[in-house]
Amino acid sequence: MIPTLTQVGYRVETAKTGAEAIVKSQARTYAAILLDLILPDTGGWEILHAIRTAGPNQNTPVVVVTVVAEKGVAKSKIHVLAALTRVDPLTYGVDGVRGLLIGRTHFGIPLDIAVLLGVGVLFVAFGAWRFSKIEA
Repeated sequence: MIPTLTQVGYRVETAKTGAEAIVKSQARTYAAILLDLILPDTGGWEILHAIRTAGPNQNTPVVVVTVVAEKGVAKSKIHVLAALTRVDPLTYGVDGVRGLLIGRTHFGIPLDIAVLLGVGVLFVAFGAWRFSKIEA
């Protein structure tokens, strides 16, 4: 990833440990941060928390990038992330836009549309029900 980013003109700084990443993120402002969830000394979520709670990068975009070389490493966290993307309606909206722009989807356009319509109907029904409870 480093060669690709530098080749297109980005200046890249790396940190080998979570402690080093936290120190660097507190020392200067970055345009974006790529964060690995699996580091030798600290979990990525703890680093993200440190970045978001103090220092100059509280509003800096953080892209979570992780590579698991061995089976079973961080498997539970990866399954949790996968489950969250399946229940988040925004996932289907982004997938649909991706399909329209580049012609490739993860879930398929029909499922994307069905989920978005279903969630829309639920929101309208819930809103109508709540509106009916308002006393004049």
